[in-house]
Amino acid sequence: MRARTAIFFPLVVLTACSLPGSQIHTADDLAQALEKGGLAFTERSRANLSQFRHARIDEGLELRGDGIAVDILRITDRRTWNVYSDGVAFLGIAEAAAGTSFPGKPDVVVRRPFIVIVREEPVAGRVRGIVERLVKESS
Repeated sequence: MRARTAIFFPLVVLTACSLPGSQIHTADDLAQALEKGGLAFTERSRANLSQFRHARIDEGLELRGDGIAVDILRITDRRTWNVYSDGVAFLGIAEAAAGTSFPGKPDVVVRRPFIVIVREEPVAGRVRGIVERLVKESS
């Protein structure tokens, strides 16, 4: 039984990655790809980006489920990207803007034009693996 589980997970990820025309252009596209990769989200909402008054963040999406919490930001503006693409710096700025620190140590995946903040996940590294396979960095 354990061998089947070990084989099934990579198969799901490879299937999601090899779908024809699986271009990831928006936060919604990336959220759908994560779901096709086997992650289950029960809540999906637009992120409140009002605290980033001087940044041009195209869109933000908050995804939540049982044991999983992921935030996706899409940034196409070059100047904003240059400031926020260092995930650690982004978290510091976000915490300062929110006036609070985020619990735990989130995993930040940076693949242009996306910054994906993984606050909680059932299997460590699973979200990162899917994002890194699917999102080809743009210039």
